Amino acid sequence: MRPDIRTYLFDIRESIMSIEDYLGEATKRILAIDENVTMEDARRIVNLRNFVIHGYDRLDDTVIWGVVTRDVPKLKTQVALLLVDSEEK
Repeated sequence: MRPDIRTYLFDIRESIMSIEDYLGEATKRILAIDENVTMEDARRIVNLRNFVIHGYDRLDDTVIWGVVTRDVPKLKTQVALLLVDSEEK
């Protein structure tokens, strides 16, 4: 593999880890304030954040990719709905 491609791949991996860190921390704070806020897989997101931050074990690219491709889009929709709901109240 060409070195410039590897560099871009490392950049993508770092970006994903940053997204997971911010996303997991925000989710953790929301759940600490109100556990009844409906966010599907919220605990999984927080757990992944803890896993990445504390380095409990090797990172599993498959798990990270699953969160980015499946859970983040789902969470985006849920957050949009929660924001609309909060504006109506």
